[in-house]
Order: sequence, then structure tokens, then C-alpha cells
Amino acid sequence: MTELQILLNLLEQHQTDGFWVGSNIPKRKLDNAIAHFPIDPRLNVLGLIDCTVMGSCKNGLAITNQGLIWKNDWASTSSKTSLSWSELLAQKNDIRIVKYDIDFGKNAKLSMAGSSMSKTDAFHLFHGIAEMHQNAIVTGK
Repeated sequence: MTELQILLNLLEQHQTDGFWVGSNIPKRKLDNAIAHFPIDPRLNVLGLIDCTVMGSCKNGLAITNQGLIWKNDWASTSSKTSLSWSELLAQKNDIRIVKYDIDFGKNAKLSMAGSSMSKTDAFHLFHGIAEMHQNAIVTGK
């Protein structure tokens, strides 16, 4: 099984309200995410968290084959809007829930105030992804 297949399996295990994976990502949400986050169209979006109250997905987080990319609303500040897999792994122990945000450490925050996905579910998802990448490094897969 490739690393991409392992990641997709992990994402599917965490799929819940407000978080879509693979072919389950609604086209309108994906189009808005690509237009607003912005996501390089050459990247493969594997999972999508909508962080808007009205469901437009103009704010949220995309899980791509290269890492995480997000866009917050005007009320949330974050000096970063993306993390590569190596950055996520390096900051794994800094990931925490702070009020309405998932804080990745080093002033990298995802505002989940409008998301129907619970912050706890997102927290476990990001830790699971970091763990998967750590295991891949350890085993050399």
C-alpha cells in the first residue's frame, strides 16, 4: 500500500459532518476552496473541511498530497496558511484546541468557528496524519 493510499484510508476513517474525502467532496465546495484558499490546481485535494456557517467553503482547510492549506475568516489571525507534511510532523506536539481554533503552533491557526466538524475530531485527524507520516519515516515506507 502506498503512502497516498494509507493517507486516504486514514482520511476516510475520520470523515464526518463538515469533512469530505476524495470523491465525496462536493464540486461547489472544492471549486470555492481552490478559488479562495488558494490551492495550486496541480495539487490533488484529498480532503476538505468547510469552516463556513453557510456552507460555501470559502474558508476552511484542504488536505492535499503535499500538506495542509487553509483560509480563515477575517476574525482570525494566522501568520501561516499552509503546512507541509514535514512541518506538521515537526509541530505535532504543539497541535491543540484553543477556543474556536486548531492551533498548530508557531502562529499557525485554523479557525473552526463556522465548521460543523467538531474541533476534537479535527484535532484527532491532524494528530493521526502526523502519526502516519512519522510511522512512514520510521519504517521507510
